[in-house]
Amino acid sequence: MANPEKKNLPADTWVRVAQNVTTGFVFVKKYGPKYITTYRMTGNSAPSHIKTAVPVSDSFNIESDDPIDVYVMAQNKAGEVIVCV
Repeated sequence: MANPEKKNLPADTWVRVAQNVTTGFVFVKKYGPKYITTYRMTGNSAPSHIKTAVPVSDSFNIESDDPIDVYVMAQNKAGEVIVCV
């Protein structure tokens, strides 16, 4: 796994935090906003809604047989996560 990378998340905006990955971890660094996450198969367009998103509490694992792009949104205010892939 590479060095951890900090990702700043503007409020209410999908941010691709990992690209073309099959494993990794995402940790919430800034508490306050609510976080949600979703993924797309690598090469597909970014999400445009939150219907397929799931809530994030403190962290989550990235696990996929095929390469995916992982997106996180901080809701209502800016947030920050640490990504290890």
